[in-house]
Amino acid sequence: MTVANIAHIHLEQISIDREQAVVDDFWLSKDIGF
Repeated sequence: MTVANIAHIHLEQISIDREQAVVDDFWLSKDIGF
């Protein structure tokens, strides 16, 4: 998980079977003011 700034977080799911290869990732963002 990487916190990019006050409104964005980047999450990565890694595989324990394939030498920690990234199998999925997504950004979570928040509209400032809500």
